[in-house]
Amino acid sequence: DSDGELLRFAIRALHENLLADVLPDGVHRERSTHYHHVVLRSFIGVRENARRFNLALPAGFDERLARACEFALHCHRPDGAIPALSDSDSGSYLDLLAMAGELLGRTDFTYVATRGRRGEAPASVAASFPDGGYYVQRSGWGDRARTFAYERYLVFDCGPVGDGGHGHYDALNVEVAGDGGPLIVDPGRFTYCDAPPDWRRWFKGTAAHNTVAVDGTDQTPYRRGKPKGPTARARLLQRAAVRGLDLLWGEAESPAYEVVHRRRILFVGDDYWLIEDELDGEVPHRYQLRFHLTPDQPD
Repeated sequence: DSDGELLRFAIRALHENLLADVLPDGVHRERSTHYHHVVLRSFIGVRENARRFNLALPAGFDERLARACEFALHCHRPDGAIPALSDSDSGSYLDLLAMAGELLGRTDFTYVATRGRRGEAPASVAASFPDGGYYVQRSGWGDRARTFAYERYLVFDCGPVGDGGHGHYDALNVEVAGDGGPLIVDPGRFTYCDAPPDWRRWFKGTAAHNTVAVDGTDQTPYRRGKPKGPTARARLLQRAAVRGLDLLWGEAESPAYEVVHRRRILFVGDDYWLIEDELDGEVPHRYQLRFHLTPDQPD
């Protein structure tokens, strides 16, 4: 590569891929928390190689990378792991945040990566990612009455089905953590196998998530891969916060039934949640509300 043309092509193509795959708010377009961090690992690697070999990256690269890291920061639960939303495994990616803190000079990344031992706490406990459709409530960063690991945390899935085949049918789903670990969990992907006993379908379907199923159907007609035809649509109607109260209010519509599902989530006094579900339909339906608890929670 004597004239550097291959290097210029590689840098240009990587930047185009970053802008295409990471939405303006920082969430990866597949809207899977696990795949977000797999992709983020690659782009942090690009940034580290640029530092090592003194390569210039295009204007805007660091800005979009920082936004992807901001989602990673707010996505991690107080116990240091990520929720397994859509086709996800859980696990921790705090090592990526630590490297991003060094590369981008972000002390808030360092703070969360070290769980409060170094750096400065993020400026906000509330986070909204409207393009990705994720909204986070949190009681603090270990800088108030509780230690870092014992803070309260909720993530609200209130956006479109992810691009590609990794999106689950989980509109208005929540995951909740507190007192040192997860309380209400999303079970993640488990498997990509479609053979009996059909675990792929169950884990992707609405019944596997912490939301309401209507007439035992999925919000979006099941396909192992990318949906064909209309999908469920979710949108945030309102977010409002005053001292001691944070409100999230979302709405979901499905092509499978005529019911409109609205969910209000009130985070009260940085301590507990009130969740209200309203289902508006013209004819009678069977509604099933599920919350999937961790194994050590009482029935």
